[in-house]
Amino acid sequence: MSTIEEIDPSYLALIDSDRVSAQTREVLLKRLQSSDEPGRKTALSTEEKKILQALAECVVPMAGRSIDFALSIDARLAEGQGKGWRYSELPPDLTAYRGALAAIDRYARREFRTSFAELPLEKKNQTLRVIESGEMEAGEPDSGDDVPSLSATQMQRWFQDLRGDVTGIYMSHPETLAQLWYSGIADGADSAALSGFVQLGLGKVEAWEPKAKVRENES
Repeated sequence: MSTIEEIDPSYLALIDSDRVSAQTREVLLKRLQSSDEPGRKTALSTEEKKILQALAECVVPMAGRSIDFALSIDARLAEGQGKGWRYSELPPDLTAYRGALAAIDRYARREFRTSFAELPLEKKNQTLRVIESGEMEAGEPDSGDDVPSLSATQMQRWFQDLRGDVTGIYMSHPETLAQLWYSGIADGADSAALSGFVQLGLGKVEAWEPKAKVRENES
C-alpha cells in the first residue's frame, strides 16, 4: 500500500510543518497505514475484504497507486459509524456490504466459474455494469450462510453508496492530495500566529505552499 516514500518531499514537509495542526497531521499519516492495528475490531472476513478491495480498484484510477480501501471501510463498519444517512431501500451499512459482496461473488462464480477478486479487469467491469443497470439478482445464499440476500434494486443503490465511499477515501488520501498539490490541509489551528491563507485569487500562491511540478509526460 502507499507509503510516505511515495509522496513528494515538499508535500511531506508541508504535512510536517506548523501550518498543519497536530490533529490533521495524525489523520493524514494514519491514512498511510498499510496494515491492521493489533487488536483492531473487524467487521468483514478476509475474503470479503479481498472482494471489496478488488471492487474499489475498479472504481477509481489506480495506475501506480495502492490504497487499502477495504481496511478503511472495514474500520468504519466495525465501529458502527455511518454517514448520517442511507437509502431507504437498504439495510444498515454492514448488512448491506456483506449482502452485496456475497451476491457479487456468487454472480462471478456462476457466470465465470471463479471468484470476483480473481477475474480479469474486463470481467470485473462487466459485472459492475450489471449491478449499475439494476439487473443483478443476488441469488440464493449457500446453506447455513447468514448473509442477507439483496434485490437487484438494492444492489444498484448499494453500488452508488460504494462509489461514494471509495471516492471519498481516494480523494482524501495524502498521496492524492499531494498529486493535486492541495494546500487546504494547512489550517494552522494549533497556532494563533498562523492565519492560514492571505493571498486570495486565481493563480495566487502563498510563499509557504509547495509548488506544483509538471511531470515529464505532461510537459
